[in-house]
Amino acid sequence: WGELHISSGGTANSNTVNASGRMYISSDGTANSNTVNSGGSMYISSGGTANSTTVNFSGSMTISSGGVANSTMVIWNGNMTVSSGGVANSTTVNKDGSLLIYSGGVANSTTLDYADGYTSTGGHVTVFSGGVANGTARKTVG
Repeated sequence: WGELHISSGGTANSNTVNASGRMYISSDGTANSNTVNSGGSMYISSGGTANSTTVNFSGSMTISSGGVANSTMVIWNGNMTVSSGGVANSTTVNKDGSLLIYSGGVANSTTLDYADGYTSTGGHVTVFSGGVANGTARKTVG
């Protein structure tokens, strides 16, 4: 049950959040190049920014009002949730990863990426009423 809180101009680079671990980014905090693994969670709220995060192995990322996630990779049953006021930019969802966009949430430039068009299932995006997905593309390789 470890927790890492990043705020007030703080920065967290290249950390790994494992089972029962939590990372909270808010109030001008920035997280760069972090990884969220099975049972770990990242929460991005007002004024917080996460860049180049990998969410995998049943890890989760939640973006709430005023939070921003840029260039996130969601794979292997990882989950990203964008709630009201949250923004996800340039997200890649593949290998059974999922992106849920709730009312008031926005996802821009999302790619659904099949790592292998024959043997791997791709990413899933669900847009609920009032959610917005701009510029979503599907890419198949293999």
